[in-house]
Amino acid sequence: MSTSTVRPGFLQTSTLPALRLAAHVGGYAWWYIEVHDVSQRFGLTLIVFAGSVFSAEYAARLRRGESVTGLDVPAINLALYERTSATARPRQKLWVMNEYPAAMLQTDEHSIAIAHSSLRTAPDGSLAIDVNEPSTRFFGKPGPLLYGQIRLSPPQRVLAPILIGQAPGGGAHFWQPLSLFSSAEVDLRVRDETIRFRGTAYCDHNFGGGRLEDCFSRWGWAHGFADDRSVGAVVYDTTLLDGQRHRIGLLLHQNDHAPELTDSHDPPPDEEPAPDGSDFLWLKVPRVMSAGTLRGQRTRDSRLLDAPFYARFGVEISDDERLPGILLRGVGEYLDLKRFRRPGLQFLLRYKTHQVSVTDDVERA
Repeated sequence: MSTSTVRPGFLQTSTLPALRLAAHVGGYAWWYIEVHDVSQRFGLTLIVFAGSVFSAEYAARLRRGESVTGLDVPAINLALYERTSATARPRQKLWVMNEYPAAMLQTDEHSIAIAHSSLRTAPDGSLAIDVNEPSTRFFGKPGPLLYGQIRLSPPQRVLAPILIGQAPGGGAHFWQPLSLFSSAEVDLRVRDETIRFRGTAYCDHNFGGGRLEDCFSRWGWAHGFADDRSVGAVVYDTTLLDGQRHRIGLLLHQNDHAPELTDSHDPPPDEEPAPDGSDFLWLKVPRVMSAGTLRGQRTRDSRLLDAPFYARFGVEISDDERLPGILLRGVGEYLDLKRFRRPGLQFLLRYKTHQVSVTDDVERA
């Protein structure tokens, strides 16, 4: 997939190549947006799925031999975090994980709509997200309605997709960084509360023609940006099923026309470094992820999400050679796909996922 610098901002790319892979059996595509409040009170993560890769229902249908594709399993995930004081750890204020029937997914070249929520590129190249979702309570019960808008400013340049893994059976997996730092506005409402803030956003998307667990055993990722949006960076550190390690580093200065990219494939190590399980209940999470001279370090007491096979946490990215004395603050994720293969662990996901039926949606409308 190529990108064009003639069209502004997010219009440089198209949804269609990702959706073509999501239409494969076991395929997926997701769009990831993360917004950091300039006042450091709120943090928000939004993922729009055409193929919910962590869906227990999707995995179970595939195990039964059904020819189900990512387009049959659209979903919306949103997590809102709040810090009540400068020294407090962020706490989850709101959780949305809604899976929808296939008929509720509508797409075109520059938009994704799932039921009453949508992600679309505006004519000026900015990204506009309309959110209209019941929040999700434990045991998959719907909670209060969350609605409002999120808007991201146009990035200067969008990179072409990067191949991050190739499964033995032929499924290819891609990552495309869409914006390492955009200005962002968030305006949401739930019950009688308005949640409104401005900040900096990161945006990317991933897509593949098969299951993640059929290609990767572990998946680590982190991004960060300077407080003044002068520079942003991403570290990818993944391990394939054969033990080969793939590391990607991306560093972009605000005035650069193109980022500095490092891409390395390491042979399987003789011995894996022991991960550090402190701060987490379910999963041992590496303290450091690195690619080239970029080093993403997990910060203490920054746990955002702790699940049996997945963790989200705060990070600081440094580069002693290219960014001496500068720390880029952001978020990291770690995924143990060997653990995700266990159906018993997948079943636990149902307690935090709401399966929305056509009848539910008609009643809400």
